[in-house]
Amino acid sequence: MRNSRNERHTDNTLNIQPPRMLRAVKYRNQAVQLHSSIHRFRTMQIPFKLLLLLMILVSISLLCSSTELRLFPIQPATTHRRFKKIVISKTQVCYSFDSCYNNIAVEAAWLDAPPGSRFAFYEESGCRGNFLRIQNGLASGSIDFTKVNFANKLSSFMLMKHINNNYATGGMVDVCHEERTSLNGTTPMEADDASFTPAFSTDHALDASNRGYRLLVKMGWSSGSGLGKHEQGIVEPVKMKENLVCLGLGKLAEYDKVTQLATKERRRLNAEMEETAEQVAAREAKGAKEEQLKAEVNNIRAAFYCQDCRKQYKTVTEMENHLSSYDHHHTKRLRQLQQQKRRVGTEEEQNVKRRKEQQQEELMLQRRIAAQTKAVGSSSAVKSDADKQEKPSTGTGTKVGFSFGGGMKVATKKPVKKALAVSSAFAFSQ
Repeated sequence: MRNSRNERHTDNTLNIQPPRMLRAVKYRNQAVQLHSSIHRFRTMQIPFKLLLLLMILVSISLLCSSTELRLFPIQPATTHRRFKKIVISKTQVCYSFDSCYNNIAVEAAWLDAPPGSRFAFYEESGCRGNFLRIQNGLASGSIDFTKVNFANKLSSFMLMKHINNNYATGGMVDVCHEERTSLNGTTPMEADDASFTPAFSTDHALDASNRGYRLLVKMGWSSGSGLGKHEQGIVEPVKMKENLVCLGLGKLAEYDKVTQLATKERRRLNAEMEETAEQVAAREAKGAKEEQLKAEVNNIRAAFYCQDCRKQYKTVTEMENHLSSYDHHHTKRLRQLQQQKRRVGTEEEQNVKRRKEQQQEELMLQRRIAAQTKAVGSSSAVKSDADKQEKPSTGTGTKVGFSFGGGMKVATKKPVKKALAVSSAFAFSQ
């Protein structure tokens, strides 16, 4: 089994497994390229050797400083998986592929990202629209878009150096139309048909073409039997899960078990806890004692509270020093002056109100007198008209009367008065 695992590394496999596998594949390809370059270098002349050496150094520096991103489409679990590869050497550059690889990717994996940088994946081309940003700034990692509801929605992406800067200040790259050119320090994306890599899967058994399978057969193992001399070992290989936090073997299962036991029953609230009669009585007695203690403390502290300055003191010495201080007397005089001003203002308002009431009463009295004068004038005019219409009497009679002073006076006979309607100032008009 160990040989088969090593064989998977040498077969250039990748299934978005731990980044160590990606790094091994990349470094192996670089070593192969370097070996072939050295072989050609030995057969060349000195000028060409110098030029080739310079080119090799430049290419190695670019490869070491570049970031590789691989996008995986949805596909059945087979021995090989297709993917698109993009090599990035600059940040803040927007890569769009809406015309050739739009809404296809369901997984992504990257390697050798700059420190502090983060990938941002967008639903629209030109790094616009809704986006998904990787929170942790890992140099190497992977993400499954199906788990975050972002599968088949990817149209562009950007490697951001600054978290708060969502703008492509380094330029825009249309990968589909510029496959053969290098723009903004980027290399063209590999063709969709040429990017294949074998992927190991525990769902399918190895066939006879696998080198590890052949080695196991040579050592006496037969297909379908367990390992060991007496075939007492495991039949199926150990299934490994994605481990991005570098946990040990079996540690994740232990965490899951402990978490399940801890969250099996929720924590009971205080109101749900059952109390006996003794516990209730003890709790109430404790609460009453605390309330009584607080009341006593407040009563004691009330004697050291200054109402004028609104300050609280704790000891007699502090209170005496405060009462004899300039601050206390100044505040006290200021409050007295403010109260006096408020009192004077209240008296002035009352006087103004009283004067207004007197003016209203005088105005009503004048209106009443004017109405009565008008009514008397109209009644006298009616009386004069009535006297003119009466006929004169045949004779004049005299009447002897006595005054209150004791004297006698002679008076003429007064005409009979007629009842006249006198209008009042308070009468309602109909």
